[in-house]
Amino acid sequence: MKNYGQWGTDSIQKFSSAFAVELDKDKNVYILDSLHKKILILNKHGKYLRRVKIEENNVNEMCILSNGTIVIPNKLKKMIRFYNNKGKVLKNIYFQDSHQIMSLSRKKNTIIALIHDRKRLVFFYFNARGKLLKKREVYLSYLLSHTIKRFKEDKHGNIFIIDAGKKILYKVNKKNHIEFVMKDLKGSLEPFFNTLSDI
Repeated sequence: MKNYGQWGTDSIQKFSSAFAVELDKDKNVYILDSLHKKILILNKHGKYLRRVKIEENNVNEMCILSNGTIVIPNKLKKMIRFYNNKGKVLKNIYFQDSHQIMSLSRKKNTIIALIHDRKRLVFFYFNARGKLLKKREVYLSYLLSHTIKRFKEDKHGNIFIIDAGKKILYKVNKKNHIEFVMKDLKGSLEPFFNTLSDI
């Protein structure tokens, strides 16, 4: 599939704010149109399957688990919401007032939420039903910027974080210590992230 749909709002198959695109294990395509509170689901050939209505707007990311569970962060309300692929809300998870939701990632069928809490980073691990499995805390001797763009955990338990504001790639090792991997980032790191363990 090379292209799909049209610009507009007068049809459920039109969209005007496609902020994120994800795939599930069957290679169905999920297109987030958060301005109009919907996700369009297509099959791997580009055929329209259905629309999922969501409660969030003006969000720019989502995670799709292998079973089709949709997870969306609401940074203003300090929460993340789990939907099934029909649009039913499975669970709402709220964080403390001091917490700032930075980003979401996935590893196999687990969702990882990255939270910035003053001088520490906290990684919360949830299963597909929203049950908390574990958390990792990283205490910082300095503050990261508030423009963490993306992060991902590899098969060894190392977590790589892109700080777009400072143009730095960080690594959180298995002992929860932060290392600098690359400074003055230029260009896309997608090829690098694609080599890390995912589904």
